Amino acid sequence: MLLHRNKLYSIILVYCTAGYVWLWFDMYGRLSLHSDVVRACLIKRLTGLPCPSCGSTRSVEAILDGKYIEAMLINPIGYVLVAIMLAAPLWILFDLLTKRQTLFDFYGRIERCFKKSAVVVVFTLLIILNWIWNIDKAL
Repeated sequence: MLLHRNKLYSIILVYCTAGYVWLWFDMYGRLSLHSDVVRACLIKRLTGLPCPSCGSTRSVEAILDGKYIEAMLINPIGYVLVAIMLAAPLWILFDLLTKRQTLFDFYGRIERCFKKSAVVVVFTLLIILNWIWNIDKAL
């Protein structure tokens, strides 16, 4: 494991904060992020095809609105994002208050798990299937 605890926690908090800011601007901000041109990711703008994570913001918004089936149909990755964005800051706070490193240890176990080729193959196939599904439904 190359990261130290504080660096990992800082990276997670920066990304979670960026995600919360993005959601806020997308849902309530003054910027018109609902435009297809602004919302389209770089891959979609360059190729015309959606990437595996296209629709993730709309999926997260659907989850927050209680539209769970709609969120799954838009992009199941939204559920992963919501879980991380809710759990990670609370877990980091818990570790800081208790002077422990349970999230860091969990990260290490996950990292070791992903060094197994079978796990990588399964997750890669899931991402590819999600990508094919995004293309098929013309997301």
